[in-house]
Amino acid sequence: MEANPTLVKRAEALPGSRWRGLERVARPLKTEPRQRPANVKEREFVNRRLESEQVAEGEYQPGKGTRPYRLVSVRKPLGVEKGEAYLFPKLRGFFHITHRRELAGPEVVQQAPERCHQENVIAQLKGGVNARRRPVKDRASHWAYRGMTALAWNLQAWFGLLLPAPQSRGAEVGKMEFRSFLQRRLPIPAQIVRAGRKVSDRVMRYTAWPRDFLAPGESLRKLRV
Repeated sequence: MEANPTLVKRAEALPGSRWRGLERVARPLKTEPRQRPANVKEREFVNRRLESEQVAEGEYQPGKGTRPYRLVSVRKPLGVEKGEAYLFPKLRGFFHITHRRELAGPEVVQQAPERCHQENVIAQLKGGVNARRRPVKDRASHWAYRGMTALAWNLQAWFGLLLPAPQSRGAEVGKMEFRSFLQRRLPIPAQIVRAGRKVSDRVMRYTAWPRDFLAPGESLRKLRV
């Protein structure tokens, strides 16, 4: 979370011995590194350069909370520059509040960006499946409606997990927005044919997606065996 006056005071009250350097684990790049072009125009933009990172731990209990939580504070000394001139130092702070005690402070900071995936799920429940529209009048019915709409999002995630190799197609479905999943993947034009005392369907336009659409059924059949 961003800094606020209450958390800033707590961080400033920590002794200097509690702060230690933070070294982030470099993540593998999925693209090739690009070479920075030469600076041919001296426009003297204001640039904030990160000098170092320190992390410290403490306890924090919200005003209406019933138990204390673990507060991991991160401070980032920045050097503000304009062109080639150094203007002044600046200090920024970030805070992580968690109940997990088994992780070290740097590990909490390192794993915090992974929460963005959970934030995407919450966004899809709000705007994708419209789980918070409240089309019913009482809370019990609203709770049931939210459960059903969340199940639709879970079915999309399970659908991506059941796709066979290559796994990239399953990962693509898992990260896809729910509206895009409905518009791009589910509508499959087909023709219903009644002949020879049986009813069959024909896929009118064959692409790679109908094959993936039927693949989870094959995966489930193998699990039953």
